[in-house]
Amino acid sequence: PLAGLSRFFVTTQDGRVHAVDNKTGALDWSRLLAPTPVIGAAAGIFTAFGGQHDAVFAGTGAADNNVLHALDPATGSPLASFGPPGNPGIGAILGMPAVDYSASPQRLYFASRRGTALETLWCVELGPPGPVAFTLRWKVDGGNVSGSVVLRNGRVYVGNDLGQVHSVRASDGGNIVTATLGDGPVRGFVFPDRAGNDVYVSTDTSVFQLRDNVTNWITVWAVPVPNPSTPLFWPGTRYVYVGGGDGR
Repeated sequence: PLAGLSRFFVTTQDGRVHAVDNKTGALDWSRLLAPTPVIGAAAGIFTAFGGQHDAVFAGTGAADNNVLHALDPATGSPLASFGPPGNPGIGAILGMPAVDYSASPQRLYFASRRGTALETLWCVELGPPGPVAFTLRWKVDGGNVSGSVVLRNGRVYVGNDLGQVHSVRASDGGNIVTATLGDGPVRGFVFPDRAGNDVYVSTDTSVFQLRDNVTNWITVWAVPVPNPSTPLFWPGTRYVYVGGGDGR
């Protein structure tokens, strides 16, 4: 959506975010972020798709005092940042943020491990149309999170390193409903069925289908799979696809 150009954005562990031309593979720009490294994938918001801003977002992955950065997608120039000194102690941000186009003002949700701040789930508003201006909306403790958050139907979904899956009300961080799977860390992210209330989750030895009833979780099924990947739910087929550590 950038002046007719087609780009993708990639992060690398040397602390950089890169913009790459889809057609040629040429590097359009590269921006070094601090503190290093950068582990999680970049997210974006674009006015061409209904956003009030044009920005690419990426978080840093140091042990403490991490920063969520907003960059100009056309040039890589810094637009805004969220972290110290106003919001110190954010743990490592290892997953991809989620952009909420439907909120007013529009928002960004991200997760972290614990730093000196106890909270690990964060919601920031992006400000009125125009320049990005991060404002903290809410923060809650979701345990150490090494993956990404997912937004669906006014709820934020995230899995943590203790094998818990949280469903959190997106508007204010309240009504936290937790399922404890007890089978090692949740892999990658919670994969939602966007036409219903079910989500799919991988842990150390199993793949789960969970149903979010807003007040409680129901385990629909759990299938043993050795060392499974993050699951992929394909609505048209009603199948869940997952790679196993057995090479299948």
